[in-house]
Order: sequence, then structure tokens, then C-alpha cells
Amino acid sequence: NLVQDTSYYRYPTMSKNQKIRMQAFHHAFPELTIQIMELVAENNRVFAYVTYSGIQRGAFLGIIPTGKPILIRQFAIFSIQNGRISHITEMDNEYSVMEQIGYVLLK
Repeated sequence: NLVQDTSYYRYPTMSKNQKIRMQAFHHAFPELTIQIMELVAENNRVFAYVTYSGIQRGAFLGIIPTGKPILIRQFAIFSIQNGRISHITEMDNEYSVMEQIGYVLLK
């Protein structure tokens, strides 16, 4: 079974199930673009720096659609066992995203 650790778990709408989480992202950001910026592998681990960009057209973490663009930067470490991903640890810039859609003012 896949174990996943992410900062988004504190939000009830963000499931630990990767498929459900990506469906939630695609609902909120229908034109979501995912770009792999860097990928490094060593032994049984893979480090990924990925960006997600899009315009919020659906509810996201309980926030109604704003029509504002977002850029999510994510760092992830994938652990591989028996040729399969066994563990994912993710770190996202979620507060920056909340600022980008106007939900949080950080200034």
C-alpha cells in the first residue's frame, strides 16, 4: 500500500488517495498544467520539483471560484520498493496559493 505525506491533509477535501486529490485539482483548475522542473534519482528514491499552474474555475479547499491564476510549486520524494512507489512525501507552497487566489493576505 502506498503511504503519502502531504501538507494538504489538514484540508478535509484533499484525500490521501492520489487519484481523488488530482480529480479535485482538475475540478478546481480544469486547464491545469503540470510541468516537471527537475527529477533526480538515487538508490530507491526519486526527488521531483514540479509546478502546477492554472486558473481557479471551481471550488478549491472550500474557496469559491475566483478566476485567478495560480502557480503551485511542489517538491516530492518518492520511495521505490519492488519497482513500485511505496511512499510519497510532498511539500507545497499552499499559503502562497491561498494568497494568489485572494483568500489570505500575507503582506
